[in-house]
Amino acid sequence: MVKESELHVVAVTAWIAKDNKFLLVKRSLGEKAFPGKWCVPGGKVRGSERISDALKREILEETEVEIKNARLLHDYEFMHPEGKHVVGLHFVAEYAGGQVKLGEGLDDFAWVSLDEVKNFDAIEGYERLAERVKNFLN
Repeated sequence: MVKESELHVVAVTAWIAKDNKFLLVKRSLGEKAFPGKWCVPGGKVRGSERISDALKREILEETEVEIKNARLLHDYEFMHPEGKHVVGLHFVAEYAGGQVKLGEGLDDFAWVSLDEVKNFDAIEGYERLAERVKNFLN
């Protein structure tokens, strides 16, 4: 029997700002959720880990980029293909250092303006989310 705690996941992602551009990453085709789609980097919160610590760790693991000044933008939820209920938190953060080097499960990256997000095969709703980031920053 599956424990109830294994049915829920908290995910954190960040729109990382650097010189008026934002980091998008492309998920590998082998990923179960959103294969081949562009998105912002992030991942799962582990156990009793603090949200802010999980965000920094996940961004570093996925991209080797360090962030600072993360502010909550938006919450979301979806059902993962494995049947887990995912509750997520999108943040806007500032680039603090590092050169992008992609971790496992990612195939490509691009620094793009918020207006350019529409030119990428991103996860559904990302074009609207980019508009929300634009309004959040103004």
